Amino acid sequence: MNTKWQDILNDFNKARYYLLYSKDSVGSLRDDENGKFYLWQAYHKACQEKQKDNLTFARILNMMYREIANFPYDQYHKYIKPSLEYYNAAIKEGNLPSDKEYEFTKAMAERLSYILEAQSLPYEEQIKFIKGYDQLGDFAMHDSELISFEHSKDYARIKLRFYNTCVTFLFEELFDIQINTDPVVFFVDEFYCYPFGNSYTFDIGDYKIICSSISVEKIEKLPEE
Repeated sequence: MNTKWQDILNDFNKARYYLLYSKDSVGSLRDDENGKFYLWQAYHKACQEKQKDNLTFARILNMMYREIANFPYDQYHKYIKPSLEYYNAAIKEGNLPSDKEYEFTKAMAERLSYILEAQSLPYEEQIKFIKGYDQLGDFAMHDSELISFEHSKDYARIKLRFYNTCVTFLFEELFDIQINTDPVVFFVDEFYCYPFGNSYTFDIGDYKIICSSISVEKIEKLPEE
């Protein structure tokens, strides 16, 4: 490893310390500001080098996926897919990653590739994964208004309003819930629903629910305004 890549590796190790190791140390806390500073610095320096240290760059890209990327397209095309390619190049050189990191990257590449393909499905194809979808009529997820959200460890409910129709969706056998917003009420601008393995992902606005079952629980007609 030349001096430039040793410098990059030093930055990357600092990023790992602040973002990963420090949270496991007694009396230490994760330091996002310093951690992401050193991660971005390592990433930009690595991108500028024509001759790559394949294993180091693969690990940097992997961490960029974990810490920086928000959207599936960026996660896949900018970080995970090239990370897997650099891992494979490193393996050919005899520089072996750990089985855990390599298998994680392969699994994420497969998952994100599938998600991007699933998200391109027509709306009618996506809502068919919801039990009782045939009751929805002309109800549209896009441009609907999220009225309420609630959950326990066993279930979640989302209530949406589209003009004078309110629909409550029930999510059972939860695997994960991700919420990236403070307000509960908002108008929906993005919606995706797709299966992966033995679960379904219901991704609407800033709410993402992964579960085994999605169903229409209740439909209410409100008075015309």
